[in-house]
Amino acid sequence: MVRIGEDRSSRLDVTPAQYRVIETVRPRYACPKGCAGVAQAPAPAHLIEGGIPTEALLARVAVAKFSEHMPLYRQSQVFARHGIMLDRAVLADWMGTTAFHLAPIVERMSALMKLSGRLFMDGKRTPGAVHSVGLKFQGMSASMFLLDHRSAIRSRVCWAQA
Repeated sequence: MVRIGEDRSSRLDVTPAQYRVIETVRPRYACPKGCAGVAQAPAPAHLIEGGIPTEALLARVAVAKFSEHMPLYRQSQVFARHGIMLDRAVLADWMGTTAFHLAPIVERMSALMKLSGRLFMDGKRTPGAVHSVGLKFQGMSASMFLLDHRSAIRSRVCWAQA
């Protein structure tokens, strides 16, 4: 038989969330004669010192909360189904620490938006969003900003009327 071609098919699959424990072992060494004392490598840095979550787990909880709109109590229930008992107060504490570490990025993004020639926003009533970037419009509101770097020639702010 001679090969004359092939048929190919593709299927979409999913691997369910897999939680694992990463154990770091730091051996201690001592001089057998007792002259040099004890030596040990320093512990690796973590976002939550002495805490159990990895940076990937913190990112997953934040994305689930803010992007997928899954409240922390529901995430706590999902963890429980996997045999991991995490109270929502613990998850809330993790999100506070994550927000603290992300604050410089948010501040930089805000500074870049303020430099833009144009800001586009939708018409939802969230006046706090307008004031958060230093813009104050009477009767205007916004909940999301997008920068338009392609047309920053004219210095103009576009907004949605509330």
